[in-house]
Amino acid sequence: MGTVDIHSMIHISCGAETEATLTHLGASGYYTAILLADTSGCGSAYGWQSDDYTDGTLTFRAPGCHTIYSPRAIERALAFHPDIFLGTPLEKELSGYTFFGYRTNEALHLSSREKHVIGDCLDAIEGETCHSADGYSKQVLCKRFELLFDYGTRFYERQFITRCLTVHQTLEHYAALVSEHVTCNGFATCTRLTAEDCSERLGLSEAYFRDMLEHETGMSHTEYVDRQCIVFAQKLLRETKYPLDRIASVLGFPSARHFSTFFKKVYGCTPNTFRHCC
Repeated sequence: MGTVDIHSMIHISCGAETEATLTHLGASGYYTAILLADTSGCGSAYGWQSDDYTDGTLTFRAPGCHTIYSPRAIERALAFHPDIFLGTPLEKELSGYTFFGYRTNEALHLSSREKHVIGDCLDAIEGETCHSADGYSKQVLCKRFELLFDYGTRFYERQFITRCLTVHQTLEHYAALVSEHVTCNGFATCTRLTAEDCSERLGLSEAYFRDMLEHETGMSHTEYVDRQCIVFAQKLLRETKYPLDRIASVLGFPSARHFSTFFKKVYGCTPNTFRHCC
């Protein structure tokens, strides 16, 4: 792909016609980053909470998203086609920026400093597209985009921290969902309780739920459920004299062998070794 094509795959816009342009580009395979200024009266649509900043809102959309924004709310919008990253590290890394899978009401609410940083990133991208394309254009643009995405990740992590009370309540609801499933079906059936199921019941996108859980616990959904199983198994091993086959039955495993294999995989030693050390 030639360098001239790269600039034609990047659009930065504002004004009344921006939403129509974004809708068209989104249907054509473009990703977007949209900086919102005036969201008064519609904060709930973007998920604003009382402990969030109010100086600006940033949303990311993957191709095909048809969210409608108020024209007066859009301060600036960036649209880009992923083909500009072909042959660069960002070609594969783009999928790792999970906020493109967040819902509109999971938007990022910015402080004035953060908004200024995002504005600088957009300025740098736009400034590069205003120059004649040369052999360095693709490399420079990819670095500009990577910086924008990394700031998005950093600021979302900050938002998880400033929303600590809400996040804690959400995780309590999540723990209750896991506990409810375990009570009815046993830990061994928790593979049926998917991250998608949990996120839907919590009213979150799966991408936002996974990122929040990883940020707060350091674990994936599967790892969290496995850890809960181990915690309960350890309690039974310490506080009862149940044989392994009975503990396996309580936990919903088909046999002591299956339980022992699972326990060693997650915890690093066999149930018998754990019980002996206790």
